[in-house]
This record gives sequence, C-alpha cells and structure tokens, in this order.
Amino acid sequence: MGLPSPGLCVADGTGPADGDSSKCLVMWSLGRSPLWAVGVSLPLEIWDLCSHHLLLVAFISLSSPCTDRGWTCCPKGWRRFQRNCYFLSLDKMNCAESEQNCTGMGSQLVVINSKAEQVFLSEQIKQSPAKENFYIGLFAEKVGQWQWVDKTPYNGTAAFWRGGEPSDILDENCTVMGAFEQSINNWNDVRSDLEHHRICEAAAVTV
Repeated sequence: MGLPSPGLCVADGTGPADGDSSKCLVMWSLGRSPLWAVGVSLPLEIWDLCSHHLLLVAFISLSSPCTDRGWTCCPKGWRRFQRNCYFLSLDKMNCAESEQNCTGMGSQLVVINSKAEQVFLSEQIKQSPAKENFYIGLFAEKVGQWQWVDKTPYNGTAAFWRGGEPSDILDENCTVMGAFEQSINNWNDVRSDLEHHRICEAAAVTV
C-alpha cells in the first residue's frame, strides 16, 4: 500500500514524545476497509505509516500547532453537514436491512433534528444518481406513534411530511424521503418490506 496523499483526514491518537511537533493520528475503518480519507486539505507531512489490524496509523508533522483550530472530517464517499456525515446508498434494501446496514458501518439511519438538516438532505437526494425514496430513521411503534431510531422524541410540529402523510395505514411503519418533491416536505410512511435506498448518519471526526 502506498502512502496516502497530503490531506489525510484522521482521528486523534497518541503522539510521539512530548516536545516533538509531530502528532499521531488514527485512520478509522468502517466495515473491513479503511475509509477515512481527505476531508479538507491539511498542512501536514507524513513521515511514517504503519498498519495494525483494521487501523491505519499515520505519524504526521503539522506546520502549525493545532490548538484552537481543527478540521471536521468524514469517511470517503460520505457527505458532511455541520458536525455529521451522511451516506446515501445506491443499492436498495428493506427497512430492517437498511437499519442493520447502517449499524454495521458504525452509524444509524438518519435522525433529522432541524429544518437546516432537512433542507441539506433534500438537496442531496435530488443530486444523487438514485433519485428515488430513501429510508430515514423514523418508525411507528404503533399506528400513529412515531419514534426516531436513537430515541430522540418525535416532534410532529417539526416533521416534514408530504400533504396527507403520514397516512397511518396499519402496515406502513417506516419512513422515506422522496427525491421528486419540490418542497422540503417530502416524508412518506411506507411498508417495511419495500426496498428503498437509505441515508446513514454518523458523527464527523474533528482533528
């Protein structure tokens, strides 16, 4: 494996001896492949690289101290907004498989906490090659009783349902975002056995 290019975006680890201007950073892997890559350009010089199990460890020398500054980074292929990273799948799975797939990558189906986040994701799914429905992390425990996957309280006044939704039909207990809506109100409740794309969410790493 060759050295990664400058701009490696990785997570804090244990640095060399005190007084050395270098810092040891860890490159996380999601699944079985190391995926952390360039998030933003970093002024660094890689002077050693080693691997241990599924982690890549890079000892780097920063051109300036990191105090009071940092870089917010996402895995390669993920999209960053504020302090979170989002993965928009190209393949399709049913509702339960979508949740399991996100969990298997150390993330979760997206939990939408603000209008700004909803606007961002609505634009992302419109730009995605897969211009269809995307599962999000909102489920109905019982008819009409909605719950986010991370147990964030559901607030009906801060939801973004299409007109006439949720229809609260007995077996429509999962939620998708639709790519064809012009409005940001693009949520629709659907049956859990239907296969759709998915949006996974994970916290960004700041170094």
